[in-house]
Formats: sequence, structure tokens, C-alpha cells
Amino acid sequence: QLESRKSHIKSTVAVAKAIEKVNQVGDPLSKASSVGGKFSDMENKANERLDRAQAASELNSELGDSADKLAKSYGSVSDTDVDAELERLKSGN
Repeated sequence: QLESRKSHIKSTVAVAKAIEKVNQVGDPLSKASSVGGKFSDMENKANERLDRAQAASELNSELGDSADKLAKSYGSVSDTDVDAELERLKSGN
């Protein structure tokens, strides 16, 4: 009877070791997919950041062009011209 129990314990330990080895082999695979997912997340964030930077650059360029056009159109107007126009409007002429 003791031999039977001893044999049973040995086989239980052998099964436990086999399961542990399977788990160890499985872990790198799950870690690799997890790491792959993290790299994918980082890549997505980097792409989003690049997209935002490019969009901001385009907007700044368009605003700069508009500002340049306005400066060319109204750049020759001096403060005294503006003040004189205001006075003219205030006086009703």
C-alpha cells in the first residue's frame, strides 16, 4: 500500500512538472504577443502624433500665408491713417 501511494505521489509530481514546463513554454508566446501589442500601440501613438504635427504645420502655413496677404494689403496703412479715419467717422463726414 505504501508503494502504491509512493508511486501515485511520483506520478502526481511528474504531471505537475510537465504542466509547469508547458506553462513556461506558453509564457514567452503570450509575452511576445503582449510585447507585439505594446509595440503596435506605441506605433499608433507615434503615427497619431506625426499626423497632428503635420496638420498643425499645414494650418500654421495657411495662417502665415493669410497673415502675409493681409500685411501686404493693409501694411501701408499707418496708425495716423487709422486715427484720421476714426475721427472722420466720428464727425459724421
